[in-house]
Amino acid sequence: ALWSAALALMLDDARRYHRTGKDPIGAPLGTGKRALRDVLSSGPMLRRLCSMADQEPEWVSERFDRSLQS
Repeated sequence: ALWSAALALMLDDARRYHRTGKDPIGAPLGTGKRALRDVLSSGPMLRRLCSMADQEPEWVSERFDRSLQS
């Protein structure tokens, strides 16, 4: 459950940055931009979190990208 929550938080950070161009409150500068880039490219952070949460990173990345389009 912890790793799934961490994955959800990363996706929330990426979505917030995509919508607003802003980092989450209290987060280090660039957190949202790095999260968005990593999620869209199935980068190392996404792959690690997906591995721990028993998810497929390519599937998560693809679904996330599609959700940004709607």
